[in-house]
Amino acid sequence: MVTFTILMELILLSKEQDNGMNKHEKSRKIAFFVETDVDEIIVTNFAERVLSSSVYFNTIQMDIDIAAFCAASGVIIDLLPRNYQHFFILFDTNTTDEEQIAYYQRLIADPIKKEGLLDYVTFCPIVPNIGAWLLDYYELPKKRFGPEFDLPKIEEVASQIDINMLKQKNASFNQFAQALQTMSLQKIAA
Repeated sequence: MVTFTILMELILLSKEQDNGMNKHEKSRKIAFFVETDVDEIIVTNFAERVLSSSVYFNTIQMDIDIAAFCAASGVIIDLLPRNYQHFFILFDTNTTDEEQIAYYQRLIADPIKKEGLLDYVTFCPIVPNIGAWLLDYYELPKKRFGPEFDLPKIEEVASQIDINMLKQKNASFNQFAQALQTMSLQKIAA
């Protein structure tokens, strides 16, 4: 966990410097926990289009295993002193079974709840997976690993998707987009 935390700190510091982050430029600072680089590309693209410019964000790749998200509470604890106000945990459910989805969310939420951090977190289960957000536009390869993902193509496709249409077609994306819009409208706590 220590190595992961140090690596995460270096990545976030680098991203903040690359983005010219200044505490006075943005009023809110949030983080998205995602599974893979594909998820990061898609979530970043949609977040940039939905969030107001007053919200600064970073993405943190966890892993493709639900168990990896159980470490999120430690990362949240590390990021709160860095002025992050909210965290979105996005995970593929790989199912449409509501009981199974609720079970996965409880697995991820329990360590966060034990640390008293639930008020800082929004859970966004992606049903059945992030490929469903692109389905009418592009089909992700079935493999889970390897160079088969054409990341520039995925980024191009994501940038062309009509967000309002996607909200109507996909309930999990609609939940995510509504949470982002709510975040954009909230005032920062003094």
